Amino acid sequence: MISREEAFGTTNEKTLSALDRLALCLRLQGKYDYAEPLTRQALECRRETLGQDHADTLKNMGCLAVLLQARGKLQEAEELFRETHEACNSTLGATHPQTLSSASNLAGLLSMRGDYYEAEPLYESILKECEQECAAESQAALCTMTNIAVFRRTRGNLDEAEKLFKYVLDSQEKVKGMRHPVTLRSMIDLVSILHRQNKSQEAETLARLTLLGCEERLGADHPDTIIILSYLSAILHVQGKPEQAEPLYRRVLFAREASLGPDHPETILSVGFLATLLLAQSKHDEAERFFCRAVTGTEGHVDNMRPDKLRSMAHLAGLIHGQGQHDRAEALYRRVLKAQQNQLGEDHTDVLRTTSYLAIVMQARVGLETPRTCCVKLCQNKKQGLVQNI
Repeated sequence: MISREEAFGTTNEKTLSALDRLALCLRLQGKYDYAEPLTRQALECRRETLGQDHADTLKNMGCLAVLLQARGKLQEAEELFRETHEACNSTLGATHPQTLSSASNLAGLLSMRGDYYEAEPLYESILKECEQECAAESQAALCTMTNIAVFRRTRGNLDEAEKLFKYVLDSQEKVKGMRHPVTLRSMIDLVSILHRQNKSQEAETLARLTLLGCEERLGADHPDTIIILSYLSAILHVQGKPEQAEPLYRRVLFAREASLGPDHPETILSVGFLATLLLAQSKHDEAERFFCRAVTGTEGHVDNMRPDKLRSMAHLAGLIHGQGQHDRAEALYRRVLKAQQNQLGEDHTDVLRTTSYLAIVMQARVGLETPRTCCVKLCQNKKQGLVQNI
């Protein structure tokens, strides 16, 4: 990298191409904090030498937005995604692969933030254009299909999501090979949907294969390795194999504490999942400690969590409720509900879903009439078409 700068200069295209490759390598390794400044450097150089609307400049803008999203800088990422999409649309045209990719990335972030009403029509138009204009196995088309599959998974359209995930994985295997980081990411996506569909044996087989690939190609501590490890531990938990699931849960927790810190949402979720497993094994003392840590760990942190993490916290509350920990489940549901109401509004799907679950916990705990108010509101909104797939 230094030799190219010395030979060609910092703004030469050969230097910038090397910078792009280094940044991409770091991003695939999960080293986002190292990749971001390199991507910013390449973007500023291309803006200066090629102009704001050049295709290479727009590509750098999209790469930077993806990094910002990965690092949790959602507001900055959304602004850059919108700027990139508008520029691609006006410069390259609505059906250009780069335009479709930029639209898909924007829709993905909107979905993550819970803005389903804006994301859904955008996804539908993207898929239509993608089918008509893009080569079936181009990376732009496959990236777009992956984002659409994630959206459909979020909305509960699991069969449609599975078909798209399988198509993307088959295509990536042909183009990239089984051990490429992009293919491994597609394998993780398919495991997630199989797990959601309760296709336990198929999910376990693919999860173990994916874990081997991630460990060999990416390393034991790579974020994608930890993600597939967490899926495998959950699958084994559901299958009633606690003796196999427990060491994996502990490994995930240790890795997330080391890389993310003890108060990160992903760490708190790992604590809660381990607690439910320990309680099911009648390891009451240790389970109690982890339950306390999971619930108290959300204090002061839930309000700043993004919508997809709040959905995960609601799922954790459901697991806690399933173990008979009604008071703790209610406390966590109430924190999640308050944060969702502040972020998304009273009539958002996520808010109504959490409201219904809170009502169930309250009924189980005290059997009072109060939860009916929650259920009546939920039913009214379902009739009006405001809630789907609850």
